[in-house]
Amino acid sequence: MAKVTKSKAVKQRFEGTKRRQFTPEQRAEILAAAKVGKLTGKQVAEKFGISQVTFYLWKSKAGLGRKPGARRIPRSPAAGIELSVREAVRARIREAIPGIVRAEVGIYLDSVLGTRGKRRSLKA
Repeated sequence: MAKVTKSKAVKQRFEGTKRRQFTPEQRAEILAAAKVGKLTGKQVAEKFGISQVTFYLWKSKAGLGRKPGARRIPRSPAAGIELSVREAVRARIREAIPGIVRAEVGIYLDSVLGTRGKRRSLKA
């Protein structure tokens, strides 16, 4: 079996597909058709022969990304917590971290250096 080089594999994959450049008018027509027909990215990709990524890039560049006044859904559970509470938690964490790191480093050094019960103090 012949070894297929990367360039041949890429050529085989995209054989028959031609890269197209759309004019701004064509892009506007595709975006308008998608909006009127309330098409999803997948439907637009199938209907017009463009990728979903291309459609969403065109849409965002045209300023059609979201409806005015639409709110994003918070991604993290902490996003719903009030800002003052988050800042208070961060402040407590910042205070606790140096002590935790100091203790962990001490444990590690004891295990590596074998202090044999001798007390060592790590001062900040």
